[in-house]
Amino acid sequence: VPRRDRHTLLLQHNARAAAKRRERPAHQEEEHEQRGEREEGGGREHPLYEQVKESKAKAKMEREAKYARAPKGYREEDAVEPGERREAGRVITKNRGLVPHRSKEKKNPRVKHRRKYEKSQIKQRSSFYGKQERTDRGSYGGESTGIKANISRSRAL
Repeated sequence: VPRRDRHTLLLQHNARAAAKRRERPAHQEEEHEQRGEREEGGGREHPLYEQVKESKAKAKMEREAKYARAPKGYREEDAVEPGERREAGRVITKNRGLVPHRSKEKKNPRVKHRRKYEKSQIKQRSSFYGKQERTDRGSYGGESTGIKANISRSRAL
């Protein structure tokens, strides 16, 4: 249902509910109000219920006292004598600012240099074979192993 239609349906529903409330007889309203007072606890409750409520409240207070934490923020060692300056914190002394995200490998120097070495080895291998002198520089003599008729390595377009 589109939003505009839902809104009109809601308005219609609210109008019908208001009309029903207006049409309700007086004696039903009194009963409704009395039920509401009973639900809210207008009368005095049974002593057993009061005793259970008190014990629950007491247990809650004990739990809160048991697991209470000291308020964060101010520490005694942060106190500064009048006329003195307090030391700069770790964030200020490091002065890192916004640092880009780094992969796990880059955070570990040993692994980082190991990967760097592996990469350089691959480059060195390719350059070594490129510089190697070839002795078979004569004319083309065909495939040395022969052409296999049952193998096809071409790609269909």
